[in-house]
This record gives sequence, structure tokens and C-alpha cells, in this order.
Amino acid sequence: MGVILLGISSLVLLANVGWVAIQLERFAASSGFDSADRQIAIVLGLLKIVRTIAFDHIETFCVMTDILVLCIALGGLLIGFGMLRKRTVETA
Repeated sequence: MGVILLGISSLVLLANVGWVAIQLERFAASSGFDSADRQIAIVLGLLKIVRTIAFDHIETFCVMTDILVLCIALGGLLIGFGMLRKRTVETA
């Protein structure tokens, strides 16, 4: 059971990290700016995120559910490692 839980949790974490990496790669490729313009774009993006958190509660809820999925996947990894360790101690 521990191995299955580790596999599912790892798959969820890697899928989310891969999705974020693809989005960052697309952002970097689509912005034909030099480094100063890219820094301004990052700051404006952060300001947009703060505005979204403050005023758009539906979007904030979507982000919070993504964070919850990641936390559940991390919890699944910890429980899976604990189950594997328990099984190893019992067989030793």
C-alpha cells in the first residue's frame, strides 16, 4: 500500500511541477524583451497576482485548491514513506 501511495503522490507532484515549468518556459519564450523589460514584466505580473488575490475571490479559490492538492500529495508521500519504513522494521 505504501508503494502505491508513493507512486500516486509522486505522479501528482511531478505533473504539477511539470505544468509550472511549461508555463515558465512559454513566458520566457514569448517575451522578446531584454533583461530590464523582463524584470518590469515580472513586477507587473506580481502586482497582478496581488490584485487578483485581493479582489477576485474565485481565482483565489482556484489557486488555493491547487495548493491544497500539492499539500495532499506531499502528505501522501510522507505517509507512504512511513508505511514503507514500518514494513521494513517489521521484517527486520
